[in-house]
Amino acid sequence: MKFTFQCPECHGQFSGARLFMKFSKLFFFCPNCRSSLKTKGIGIYLFFILAAVGMVSVLYLQRQVQLGQQLSLLLPILLIILYEIIAVLMVCNKAQIIVKRKRTRNRIKKTETQ
Repeated sequence: MKFTFQCPECHGQFSGARLFMKFSKLFFFCPNCRSSLKTKGIGIYLFFILAAVGMVSVLYLQRQVQLGQQLSLLLPILLIILYEIIAVLMVCNKAQIIVKRKRTRNRIKKTETQ
């Protein structure tokens, strides 16, 4: 399994660790050329993984309430971190990354002057 991916616009390699703390793994920017990138082919997988993580977390917390134990958020937090790691690995290995919009300096200058 690789943990890096390549921008289709500038062909710059960058690490999947950049995506770890991003909210959306489906839309992000290339750090080299600032092009807007979009991932295809993993959205439905991420949805089902997130649904499974949420269901396990709710069932775990519900079971703790039934047993009258003190609520521990350790397992749900670990499941969320595991989801983030799986999502980044899916972007690096399975997703097709395409350029949604190119960012050029001329376009940025035009919008600043208007």
